[in-house]
Amino acid sequence: MNSPQAARVRWLLLCIFLLALSAVLIYTHNAATDSADAPAPPSVFLAGPYLNSVGSDRAAIVWLSTSSDLPATVTIQTETFSRQFRPTLKPIPYVRAFLYLVQADGLAPYTSYTYSIRSGDEQLSGNFRTLSSSPEQNFTFALYGDHRTAPDDHRKVADAIAAEKPLFVLSSGDYVTDGRIFDQWAHQFFNPAVQLLLDTPLWPARGNHESQGPLYRALFELPGNELYYSFDCGSATFIILDSNLKNAEHRAQLHWLKNHLTELRLRRPQAWLFVMLHEPIFNIAGNRSHWGHDDVLPLLQEARVDFVLAGHSHLYERICPIRSPNGSVIQHIVSGGGGAPLYSAKPSPLLAHGIGISVHHYCLFTVAPDSVAVLVKQPDGEIIDSFTVARPGPASASPANVVVENLPDKPPASLPPISQQQAFYYQFLPR
Repeated sequence: MNSPQAARVRWLLLCIFLLALSAVLIYTHNAATDSADAPAPPSVFLAGPYLNSVGSDRAAIVWLSTSSDLPATVTIQTETFSRQFRPTLKPIPYVRAFLYLVQADGLAPYTSYTYSIRSGDEQLSGNFRTLSSSPEQNFTFALYGDHRTAPDDHRKVADAIAAEKPLFVLSSGDYVTDGRIFDQWAHQFFNPAVQLLLDTPLWPARGNHESQGPLYRALFELPGNELYYSFDCGSATFIILDSNLKNAEHRAQLHWLKNHLTELRLRRPQAWLFVMLHEPIFNIAGNRSHWGHDDVLPLLQEARVDFVLAGHSHLYERICPIRSPNGSVIQHIVSGGGGAPLYSAKPSPLLAHGIGISVHHYCLFTVAPDSVAVLVKQPDGEIIDSFTVARPGPASASPANVVVENLPDKPPASLPPISQQQAFYYQFLPR
């Protein structure tokens, strides 16, 4: 028989073994839990970098990060110029992310710059060109819109635009499916367009999918109140409007627009005037939009605006040139083929070709002092439309712009404008 002392020793050894086993199990569980719950390492470039508010003498370089304490420097240079900047930091509302911003000034007009961002061991570089301050300088810009929902389709369009190397790109809105959801911005907009945005300044308008939430204004660095604003380049001025504003906010936008157009025509009487917004003033397929007929359109006609550029309907439509009551002609374009699911085209006499074109696409505008050439292309390079809007010659009896078709295998032909009354009638014809 075992002695009582031997039994106590065995009991004590068993207790020690069980305590050690418990400690091992607790350590293993905690280690696994800590590993699973440990925060991901901070992302230096959660999205971007991207370029906003690039003028003739300035540029905003922006990127997003999950960390608020990453030291960074930005170097902007040419062969004969180099300056270093440190970014300021802005928190993104309601999410654990931060906007890093460099506001570079003192740049030269229409000059190519290289910029490099260094943060820790990571570095990214890009290029951009400042805008022109000379009315005699020709330049090319791109337009596309409605990028949401399908990142692969958006990437194809964005990469095709990047290969064109425009001076800047206009976007008419609807960047993501739901603009209140932060994660969608990287997935649906910034990452698919990473190469385009790295080297090409972006001038955006707010779409209805951005909603009234704060993320749109937090993610872009824009002039004025950021919802409606203006900038100059060469012989053109660009006005961006917000078609989502209601009531007092819309009335404030109207007041600003009227005063700004009056000032522009005094300051730049010969400038091309482009207006961009999300919802079209004339449109047939998809949303059949007719925003601003009562209050915005008369202001654009009075100021002799040349182009109205919009999205919202996911296809391409060129409206017939419309003669305003004062004799001027406005060319309206719907370009909503930036990646979102496409809408079916509908026939209408309001459209320059009788029907829109339901394809993903982008528009290129080459601006000269006396003409604007427009080329509309699919991502694979196929041209789907080509036309020129020209100022009337000195001997012309009319002050109105002339729209000239540049169709393949046909000589150039002018397209006569329709009256405003015809445009309204065609817009509201039952389908």
